[in-house]
Amino acid sequence: MAALAKTVYYKGTAVYWNYGRNAKVFGFSDCNSQNYEHCSSCNGYSSGWEQPGTLSKAWGWIGTATLEAYWNCRG
Repeated sequence: MAALAKTVYYKGTAVYWNYGRNAKVFGFSDCNSQNYEHCSSCNGYSSGWEQPGTLSKAWGWIGTATLEAYWNCRG
């Protein structure tokens, strides 16, 4: 498993973001904010919006494609 966990910031508030590959062919993106609604996406797969404090999880088959992982917050 290759993963990269980061702390990113939205409006100056820390947001947890973890993304990478599982078994080299599945991509994933996880995000969590304690203060804002948030979502994750990975190569077209989306977690949908989650409430503050709930982990958003997006994952799917990407094969050998380049990993394109994102996070977003609103509010």
